[in-house]
Amino acid sequence: MKLPFLSRVGGVPRFLLVFFAPVAVAIAVAFGYGFLSIEELRDVQRSESSEERRVMRGATEVSQLSFEMLMLQRRMADALQKAKARSIDELAAYRLHSVIVNQLAGLDRQVQGLSSSGALPASLAAEVEQLKRQFELYRGYTMQASDIVAVDASLAERYIGQANEQYYAMAQKLQAMDVGLSEESLRRLDRMQSDLERQTERSQKVGLVVALAGTVGWFFVALFLSGRLSLLARALNRLAVEGDLTAQQADLAAVERLGQRQGDLIGGMASAVLAFRDANAERNAARRALEAERESLEQAVVQRTARLQEASDALALQQRSLKAANAEQQAILDTVTVGIALFKGNRIERCNARLEKMFAYPAGGMRGLSARRLYPDEPAYQELLVSIREATEQDGMPRLDLRLTRADATRFWARLSVRQFRRGEQDEDRMLAVFEDITEEREAAEALRLAKDLAENANRAKGTFLANMSHEFRTPMNA
Repeated sequence: MKLPFLSRVGGVPRFLLVFFAPVAVAIAVAFGYGFLSIEELRDVQRSESSEERRVMRGATEVSQLSFEMLMLQRRMADALQKAKARSIDELAAYRLHSVIVNQLAGLDRQVQGLSSSGALPASLAAEVEQLKRQFELYRGYTMQASDIVAVDASLAERYIGQANEQYYAMAQKLQAMDVGLSEESLRRLDRMQSDLERQTERSQKVGLVVALAGTVGWFFVALFLSGRLSLLARALNRLAVEGDLTAQQADLAAVERLGQRQGDLIGGMASAVLAFRDANAERNAARRALEAERESLEQAVVQRTARLQEASDALALQQRSLKAANAEQQAILDTVTVGIALFKGNRIERCNARLEKMFAYPAGGMRGLSARRLYPDEPAYQELLVSIREATEQDGMPRLDLRLTRADATRFWARLSVRQFRRGEQDEDRMLAVFEDITEEREAAEALRLAKDLAENANRAKGTFLANMSHEFRTPMNA
């Protein structure tokens, strides 16, 4: 019996015109959507991978910069210890200065490259500019310290202390930038996972819709194609839900056989089902690749966090070392037998305990004290300023013996040595003064002078007496 829907129209079976067109459109939509979904996922993966590499490159540059600055700080600390121990000569200091200059030049290129390489997001532009300014200050202090470390360890230590302040600020900023990049990397991974889940859900929905549309379309020819359509429907259903036909070997073999039929509607549908299966397999492979990459990135984040913790521990150790060095320096100042004071302008910024005892002030009582309070009157103070100015113009260090005034208004003799300097071009004049109590020395000199005068008077009296006696003896004899 010839079924009506098998009659031909223009040489083409009618059922092809009635059923093939919508089913072909549905399958084409499903296949095209699957292909576009895969391409979209690939584009998203390429884009996000490129951005992730950029973020990782930026984080690597920040970590490398922080590590090299830490190595430079350790080099400067070692040089300062050698300078205090007087175990570094001028040649070694010159070599150290050359190495530090080259290392600072490399660090400068890295700092400048943070904004020009495009590895950091635009949101960190302000932090990068501030980091550049802080690095300029840090480089200046470090170069000055390395230049004079063998000549003046105390001044070099102050420069290193100022460089350390800039270094700590830069280290904190670099750490914050690295944490920000890590957080941005994690946000990108979450966004990639969300896009993947959303795309997968959408693909599953489209696959389910296509399966239902095919089932409804072919319902009218169920007597003719029920077995084959049921097979294809089950295959599509499993692909939509499970994404694979491996568990159903019999259905897979039947669909593959149908797909080998060329020029047949059922064969075309089977081929479409197999293509949809392949698209799902590629999509699943892409998802597994993304998950593997995410795990790799998470491991990299954990490793980088561990390195940051190591750098933080090293910074804490260095801070403790610097505090110990400062304590040692203060102990040295407090144990010397002379008074030492650092003047900023005309006021005492810092002094040792010996100076406070010399001037009869309590502990900490001389900090911020005006230099005028140490002199008995204004003319003596002005005369001292003139002597210091003249000696400074001649690049000398004046040494003066003068009378000074204690806190209780008593006076004593002291020998004063003064040296003027500046910590930077914008800094005001500072003066390092060394006071030595020479009251006993002056009293001994005065006693010696009086004894000398008495001896000279005694010698003159003796000479006069002998002359008179000689005259008395000669007079009777001449008579």
